[in-house]
Amino acid sequence: KMTLQAITAAGLLCVLIGLLVPWLGGQLGKAEFMTNAPVLWLLLLGVFLRSASEGLYYMLYARDQDRPIWVGNILYMLVTIGAGLILIPWHGLVGAGYASVIASVFIGLWRIYYVNQLRPPNNQL
Repeated sequence: KMTLQAITAAGLLCVLIGLLVPWLGGQLGKAEFMTNAPVLWLLLLGVFLRSASEGLYYMLYARDQDRPIWVGNILYMLVTIGAGLILIPWHGLVGAGYASVIASVFIGLWRIYYVNQLRPPNNQL
């Protein structure tokens, strides 16, 4: 229940920021806020996807699955850097947004895989 509430809160906050920042930029006469809004939206999507997978992180942590956690985080970093190196030269700042989304989907799938590998605890005394 708390995880669903956290995901909902993160989603609402991302939507609020995604709508408010470009609007405020327009109100302040900063056209670049509106021009670069797609970059912000992609980055916020990446933030939301990463936040949504945090509940899975805690499941792994509670079951003492440290290796999938740290390996996943290192691979997340490498995917972010690799996707950025490939996409930013072609797409500019939007490429950074795409890299964020790709890496966040990766870490979510990584965590889903390892949570599904968990076995019920052995109830032997």
